[in-house]
Amino acid sequence: MKIISQKEVDNVLKLSPLQRYKYTVKWIADGLTIYTLAKQATIAITELEGRKMISFWSAEVFAQLSAKGAWSDYEVMKVNFEAFESEIIPLIMKEDYLLNIFSIEDKSGFVVDLDEFITDLNEELSNY
Repeated sequence: MKIISQKEVDNVLKLSPLQRYKYTVKWIADGLTIYTLAKQATIAITELEGRKMISFWSAEVFAQLSAKGAWSDYEVMKVNFEAFESEIIPLIMKEDYLLNIFSIEDKSGFVVDLDEFITDLNEELSNY
């Protein structure tokens, strides 16, 4: 697991949603791990303009920063790439969820559909 300095946390939080998305895709490709919030193994779901979304972050520290307000009783859930492929992707496909990548507190992150996310992740993985 990579360690993130407080300076990096502060700098990343200042990025635009698109820049945080790109940061997250690269981070996932580097470590093949993604983070979300869950309560009793049920993943937190949000809604934007009538579409349901699952939020994901690049690192535990960023997910913890969003576990406030309506999500204060949720815990950070680490998802390895294998579980993401075998469990999370089928759920996203079945429910037609969007992915909310790297929201900050109650503000949406960069919202993408599964196809766009997989395309971007595969492109980043091709660099390794």
